[in-house]
Amino acid sequence: MGSLMVVPGSRRIQGRPPSMPQARYPIGAGELKLKAGDAVIFQHGVFHAAASNLSDQTRIALYYGYSYRVMRPIDYDKMPVEFLQKCTPIGRQLLGHKETHLGYYIPMEADCSLKVCFVEHFGKT
Repeated sequence: MGSLMVVPGSRRIQGRPPSMPQARYPIGAGELKLKAGDAVIFQHGVFHAAASNLSDQTRIALYYGYSYRVMRPIDYDKMPVEFLQKCTPIGRQLLGHKETHLGYYIPMEADCSLKVCFVEHFGKT
């Protein structure tokens, strides 16, 4: 039903995993056999994709990715402004929003609401 495909060990290589000419998936890709309601947690650098859904059933999946600030999504550039306006500063940071021009690469305090929250609760250590 179009579950998650992963290439084990692919987080340790640079670029795309090797594949055969005209192949839909890279060499070593495997489909995770999951049941409705299952959750998978994996390192975001692992090559992953949706497998083809060849069934008559609709598959609904939610993907949440959290990674280093400098890793940018490939499927969107930024969240819609009307959505971000409803979020707290921490929520905006978790959704990838930056407050300053170089906020992804040289974040300032305004870009790091989680850090401010951490220091408030646990101190500077």
